Amino acid sequence: MGKSTFEKAIQAFAEANEWEATELDADKAIFEFEMESGRTQTVYVIPYEDVVEFSVPSAASFENEEDIPHEASTILLQRNSQLKLGFWCMEEIEDEWCYEIMHNESFDELDEENFAEIVEALINECDEFEGILEEMLEEEDN
Repeated sequence: MGKSTFEKAIQAFAEANEWEATELDADKAIFEFEMESGRTQTVYVIPYEDVVEFSVPSAASFENEEDIPHEASTILLQRNSQLKLGFWCMEEIEDEWCYEIMHNESFDELDEENFAEIVEALINECDEFEGILEEMLEEEDN
């Protein structure tokens, strides 16, 4: 996949869905979505050879592995078995561990419709999890 091909395709998909990228170049695209919950979900779209990676990092990040709430990890593993698009994982971002939902799609399979379907599924799943996590943390404080 040529880099300019990625940029042109993502721009076309974004325009078809009436979205505007926060950042778009040959190496990545970034989209931000204001959710009904009041939270903002950020989608990173990155080309790797013939595959495009979609990732949405959650707001839940931890300085070290000992701080990661095992109950939340168990919930995410259970949710993984029910997801049609995407999977939950942990990624180290700027020296912190972060829950992140990702999806990999063949570039050849992408079109404006499934691009939107993937993005919407990931941001909605991430937003739903963040709501669950907020409730868990509130219960712990009480």
